[in-house]
Amino acid sequence: MGGDAAEVGGPAIARTRLAERARWRETGASPFGIALRGDQPAPFATWDYAPPYLPAGMTIPVALASDDPRHPFVFVSPGTSRPDQWTDGRAGARQTAAGLRMIEGVALDGPLAVDLSGAGIVTRDADRPRMVLTLSRADGGPPRRLSLPDLEWID
Repeated sequence: MGGDAAEVGGPAIARTRLAERARWRETGASPFGIALRGDQPAPFATWDYAPPYLPAGMTIPVALASDDPRHPFVFVSPGTSRPDQWTDGRAGARQTAAGLRMIEGVALDGPLAVDLSGAGIVTRDADRPRMVLTLSRADGGPPRRLSLPDLEWID
């Protein structure tokens, strides 16, 4: 895992189970994290995560269900705008370099104890974790579908 293994397993981050998630093929943990945006309270029970990079007193609400590493790490983002809309220079051209515009749909396979239907995420119970992103294209062509974690186009 590199030089940050001790930090990822340290007390400030341990509850996120990031060390297990990073080794998902070995541990059976979900490799996915799902950030919900908005200024509404989380629609599920949460705990307050205070990662070391946030200012003192600021926390991120994390789904209690994420304590089970087989489930995705679901949290409410402290930001309310999409990354491609950031105006501070951090957005870059991530999507446009691949000819893609934005995520139009998300389907998530695997165990999931949090209802994400309100966020437009389709979920299916399955033995192995998989996420399928439907992505609009910059050229206006038909959407592309990308299967994760396999990194395979399925259209």
